[in-house]
Amino acid sequence: NSAWSPWCEASVDATAPGREPIVTSPAFAENGWSDGVGPAGSFRFDPNGISDVAAYVYGLDTSTEPGISARVALHEVGGDGSGREVRATVALHPADAADGAEWLDVTAWQGGGLVVDRLERTGPGRYATTRPIPVHGDWKTMVRLHRGDSLAALPIYLPRDAAIPVGEVPAPAHFTRGFRDEHKLLQREQTGGDPLLVVAAYSVVVGVALSLLALLAWALHRLAFGVRPRRRRGRSGATVAALRHEGGR
Repeated sequence: NSAWSPWCEASVDATAPGREPIVTSPAFAENGWSDGVGPAGSFRFDPNGISDVAAYVYGLDTSTEPGISARVALHEVGGDGSGREVRATVALHPADAADGAEWLDVTAWQGGGLVVDRLERTGPGRYATTRPIPVHGDWKTMVRLHRGDSLAALPIYLPRDAAIPVGEVPAPAHFTRGFRDEHKLLQREQTGGDPLLVVAAYSVVVGVALSLLALLAWALHRLAFGVRPRRRRGRSGATVAALRHEGGR
C-alpha cells in the first residue's frame, strides 16, 4: 500500500499552429485526382518548423452543391423472389450537374449484400442503371453524386426503423427529390428520433457510467487502505493444555 500522490496539474494550449503541415506523396499529386479507388500510396507529414506537434488529424473537406434534384422513374423487373427489384432512369436538374463528376452511381446496402452500379449516360442530364436495384426489406438504396468537393445523395428507398424512429422513404414508380448531404443521409439515425427517447437513452448511459466509476473508486479505496484481516478464533486454553500433556507422554 502507498499514500495518495500529490495533486497533478495540466495546462491546455488552445493556440493553433502558425503554419500548416507539409504533406507530400510520390503517388498522389497535390490538388489532383488519382486514377480511381484502390491504388495504394504513402504520405509524408512534415511539421513545417512547428516544434510541439503531437499528432496529425485529417478528414474529408466536403460540401453539398445546392439546387440539384432529379426526376426518377423506376421500372419493375423480375427479381429472385426475395422482394421488389427495379431499374431506374434518372434525369438531373440542372442537366450538367454530373458533368466532370468523379462518380454518379446507385448504391444499395444493408439488405444482405452490397450493390454499387455506376449510372450509364443516355442523353444530356439523363442516366440509367445497368442492373436490377433492390428496393425492399432492409435495403437502403440511393443515388450518390461526387463532383469536386461535393458529396451528395438522393434517396430512392429507405426502410422504416421503429427503433430510432424514422419513417420509410418509399420508392414509387415516379418521383422528384433533391440531393442532400451524403454524410447526413447515410447516418440519418443520428439525427432522427423522439427527443424524450434520446434523453432517456443518454440518461441510461450516464447512469451506467457513474455506477462503473463508483465501483472503481470503491475498489481503489480498498486497495489504498488495505483490507483489515479477520481475527482467527483460537482454541481454548484447556484444549491446548490437554494437547501439550498428551504430547509429553
